[in-house]
Amino acid sequence: MSITKKQLLENFSAASSVRCTMIGGSAFEDWPEICKRAQEVGYIETKPGTLENKAECRFILRSQIERIRHGRFTVKGRRYVFSWSDKYSEGELSRLDIEDDSFVLAMFNGAKLVYTIEE
Repeated sequence: MSITKKQLLENFSAASSVRCTMIGGSAFEDWPEICKRAQEVGYIETKPGTLENKAECRFILRSQIERIRHGRFTVKGRRYVFSWSDKYSEGELSRLDIEDDSFVLAMFNGAKLVYTIEE
């Protein structure tokens, strides 16, 4: 029997710790490698956290999201809030899909956030 979204939301709200893992995309920890690859093709770091390629009028910003975060998951009406450290993210519950007792949020460029209850 598969779990319903309502049941899973109750489990997540009651959990003392939830792990959020970003799959794909670029994370805060990836910045040194991103800088290295970008500089090989003409980008320069013009200020901390910003790479620019002036010839093409393009730029890359450092992600502020860590690949793995541990925090709390709360439900507020039709929205959810994931809080960790002194930060938080929030979104519409309708955008969360269920995969193997986890919530998955599809992001841009094929990246996704996977929320799982920690044991």
